Amino acid sequence: MRQSPKRYPYLGDMLSLRVISELTGIPTETLRARLRYGIPLDKAFTDEDLRIERCKGLAVIKVDYHGEELTLLELSERTGIKRATLATRYRFGDRGERLWRPVENTNRGRKAYFGRDYF
Repeated sequence: MRQSPKRYPYLGDMLSLRVISELTGIPTETLRARLRYGIPLDKAFTDEDLRIERCKGLAVIKVDYHGEELTLLELSERTGIKRATLATRYRFGDRGERLWRPVENTNRGRKAYFGRDYF
């Protein structure tokens, strides 16, 4: 049995992201990404440029770093690991020491992403 898509309030109705995408002209994947970054619904479904909002979302995420609570931006400054790397790791579920582990280099001639190969 197929599960029905999640619905969100938009224009006084509960609609799927596909329908909201058709109404707004914003690609479905863009809408999904905005929601994943925690952008509020009223902003996520507008055609504004929200790249700054995405960065603000990173400032809200707090992690425990050796007993100290830091945002991902602060953790980036402390560890020297790029903010984007930390944000991606966090989004993929890495927490604790896995979040701030050193960036791995591979010499296999293909892209590697945190120990998993992606082609």
